[in-house]
Amino acid sequence: MKAPPVLRARATHLYPGASGLADAPPPDGGCLLAFADGVAAPAALTTAPDGARRLETGPHVTARGARIPPKLWLVAFEGPRWRVLRKLPGAGLRG
Repeated sequence: MKAPPVLRARATHLYPGASGLADAPPPDGGCLLAFADGVAAPAALTTAPDGARRLETGPHVTARGARIPPKLWLVAFEGPRWRVLRKLPGAGLRG
């Protein structure tokens, strides 16, 4: 079984403007979101008909103990680099 793609965030949480690297531009489907503080969260990528990429993140707890609920983000990829464009309404993956 192949391991899911990993998106590595350069920060401890996501926000508009947050960025990171992937091993390669990931396909749609499940992935792992690895934060700079060593915490990882389940995530999933989808592509809308207009080509926009959505990143759904699951609930997780930061290294400092902050509980982060599921969220939904609009993201852009340039090769393996990715960046959060904005938060979208709605919830992300449910734990």
